[in-house]
Amino acid sequence: MALDVNGDGFIDVVESGKTSFGKNDGNGGIDWINWEGAGAIREYQEDYFDEDEVIEIEREYYQEHPVRRWRPWRSGKIGLSSQLSYETSDGSEDGVRGQIYFGDLVLPLSSASAPGPTSLPGPYLPPDPLVELVINQRQRSDDEEERFHYVSSDQALYFRFNTGEDERGDVAEWRHFLRYKEIELFEDMQELPKLYIPGKLNESAISRGDALEKIYKLVKIRDKDGNFVRWEWQLKDPGILPSELEEDVYLALFMKGHFIPPVLSRGPTRVSTSTFIPKALPLPPATC
Repeated sequence: MALDVNGDGFIDVVESGKTSFGKNDGNGGIDWINWEGAGAIREYQEDYFDEDEVIEIEREYYQEHPVRRWRPWRSGKIGLSSQLSYETSDGSEDGVRGQIYFGDLVLPLSSASAPGPTSLPGPYLPPDPLVELVINQRQRSDDEEERFHYVSSDQALYFRFNTGEDERGDVAEWRHFLRYKEIELFEDMQELPKLYIPGKLNESAISRGDALEKIYKLVKIRDKDGNFVRWEWQLKDPGILPSELEEDVYLALFMKGHFIPPVLSRGPTRVSTSTFIPKALPLPPATC
């Protein structure tokens, strides 16, 4: 295999299974050098590139058609304004499109300015952006005044810097100003578990001095013949609502697990199904 192992600009020789490689001395000669101690293998370092190298790399190599995502912290109404402009570069012939998409989006989008098929299975046309700014060699800046949009916390906004077919010279700045006008600050409360007040509890469920003694009373249970069977706790007021409970009573019920989560994870669901769904019985032996 021909490979520049040490980055000196000369093609070296690498053979599979060997502990050394053939270093090209630049004069047509090959010197076989052990991998260890040759400086070809370096440990990973966080600061592998210095600051000047990072600046050079970012200038020479850049992302094509980058997409950035913003997920709203809460649902509500936002005001969004945007500004796209060439700062120092001349720009390309086909220019740049700053495209903003709302909601569900299939990525990657087409690399061309005009919608078209991508590498995704089957033809895919990206939807028309809700907001689009356009700059080129004739129009060096474009502004979008503040517009109001309704956003949802379970959907994102996508900002796509579309350089079209020709990205040469497309070095631009894209600024966004976004602020909430209306916000559903407590929308996640619907995901909180709902308290469940059982109508009766076992005798051992409540100990002396427990806050639940405020809403439960100890009742002697008898059979149909009047014989004592057990003690159990029953609600003093069967119609009591969670909103009517005192804080210590509410907390006591919650800590004892008397609540219903709005969403069950797959783990408890599997336990429930394996507990309540009987397994198939084997077939009886065949008889002739």
